[in-house]
Amino acid sequence: MNRFQKYLANNIKMVRNQRKLTQMQLAELCETSVNYIGLIETEKRFPSAEMLEKIANALDMRPQEMFAEQTISYVSNDRKDQIIEEIVKILNKEI
Repeated sequence: MNRFQKYLANNIKMVRNQRKLTQMQLAELCETSVNYIGLIETEKRFPSAEMLEKIANALDMRPQEMFAEQTISYVSNDRKDQIIEEIVKILNKEI
């Protein structure tokens, strides 16, 4: 097992749980088996590029976030954009 597989497995499981999705629900969204999702989350299988894209889309993640060393608190891409806009507004008021 390599560290990227470990990061991937941890991040998929963490974000799936934060989204309150079961492995079965994620599998359905990705058009795969619950067994395969389980194998990915336990670092026993490494998904294809196509499956990585399906999982990223299902979890509303950017593919590169799936390989982050540590994803402490996951925020959706839409929410990130909203937070950035709010920060910019605050900074513009202070300048």
